[in-house]
Amino acid sequence: MIVSSCLEDMDATVRQQKAALRKQMNQVLNALPKHEVVRQSKIVTDKHVLENDTSRSTFRLRFRKGSSEMEMIRLFSMEDLNKLPVNKWNIRQPLDDEIRESVFEAECACTVPTSITVAPSYSECACTVPTNQYPYYRDCLAGKLDLVLNPGLVFTPEGKRLGRGKAYYDQFLHKCSKQLENSPVTLALAFKEQILPHLPTTPTDYIMDYVLYED
Repeated sequence: MIVSSCLEDMDATVRQQKAALRKQMNQVLNALPKHEVVRQSKIVTDKHVLENDTSRSTFRLRFRKGSSEMEMIRLFSMEDLNKLPVNKWNIRQPLDDEIRESVFEAECACTVPTSITVAPSYSECACTVPTNQYPYYRDCLAGKLDLVLNPGLVFTPEGKRLGRGKAYYDQFLHKCSKQLENSPVTLALAFKEQILPHLPTTPTDYIMDYVLYED
């Protein structure tokens, strides 16, 4: 009982510390000049594009109304992304009732919507596809995820991450570790102002493999 009480007190302390850090960092980010946002974003984006294979197939997060989890669903092209509606967080994502492949799906369905006119940049699907009927078929990547780009409010250079308090990414990444054949590499994208030497964490906080920022 004493041990349990101590752990509860520690968790409560960490939650308070995290709440204070979120408030502090929101103030820092709100005060960041627009030109500095653009400058640092370009540096980080250019570095990511240069060091990673951007021709690979892409999945996009989706938050369903009333759900405590997020999902990663398939995108077919930049044209596909640009056609998606914007949610209240100004994030482009498919509607809740739109059926799309999830990264956790095991079955293969080698067709794409007829509205998509740009084929994936490469294909390794082993299924037989009637190419005269489906000229732009997708590669079969169910259950495969190489890299996850992670947002957040505060990071340490060693990969500790503080999100906005809903644990969406922590839950998703732990699910990847359990359900996917190989856990994806996790890369956090940040402004240098978001980097701190220390960060309070709990055992459920997922540690990033890499944190990418200007310095």
